[in-house]
Amino acid sequence: MIDDKVIGVLSVNGKNLTAPDMPAISAFANHASSALQNARLITDALQRSNELKDLTSRLFNAQEEERRRISLEMHDELGQSLTALGFDLYNIEKALSPECGAYILDCVNSARASISELDGKVSDLALDLRPQMLDDLGLLPTLRWYTDRYTRRTEIEVALEAIDFEERITPEVTIAIYRIVQEALTNAAKHSGASRVTVRLVRQPGAVTVTVHDNGRGFNREGHPNLKVLDKGAGLVGIRERVSLLGGTFDIRSNQGEGTRLTIKIPVKDEV
Repeated sequence: MIDDKVIGVLSVNGKNLTAPDMPAISAFANHASSALQNARLITDALQRSNELKDLTSRLFNAQEEERRRISLEMHDELGQSLTALGFDLYNIEKALSPECGAYILDCVNSARASISELDGKVSDLALDLRPQMLDDLGLLPTLRWYTDRYTRRTEIEVALEAIDFEERITPEVTIAIYRIVQEALTNAAKHSGASRVTVRLVRQPGAVTVTVHDNGRGFNREGHPNLKVLDKGAGLVGIRERVSLLGGTFDIRSNQGEGTRLTIKIPVKDEV
């Protein structure tokens, strides 16, 4: 019994059982009861862990779908509306006579410039949310585009290397690798002070390994007073969750003055 509840019955058979045997039998029953309770707790914990993983996976999928939807709407609706508005202002500018005055012409020119700038920002934001080329062209072309754009924005050189890498991986793995590289490069720009980052993708039997290594200032992870705050601030929690959901491994190594190396390994099915 546990908590006044019967969880099992112990049957003992023997011809020569006597009263002195009862303490040993009782002790065995208690041990068996504790073992059953521990097994039940472990089973419950595993079930809750699986439920949490399933929920996290659905949240990531919902987030990606929402990003895709918003990105398309921004490009198709807002972007096209801004372009049309720019053409309208251009036609107004052409229709204005010189007698309207320089002030009005300057206002129209200023409005056109503002709309053009806003259109560019909307386009950039839509791409940041979810680049359509990830679905159309695949992972490597998208990463090449992203790293080139990243270098132009941050002046941090990125070397993208792909060894025996093939695009025949699932959409879930494709999205995960893209987001992991994106987050790792964002971390490098925000925290590392690096001038160069190497991103390497290696296809191995049954797995894809992704390594992101910067030449920044690094940090002493072992001596950090609060690793949870460090991981959260460096955006590592999301990376760790994505890797865990795919059954992969996560490793980060850094030393003061020696940069930071992030290595993940994600299992993938080999084609027969």
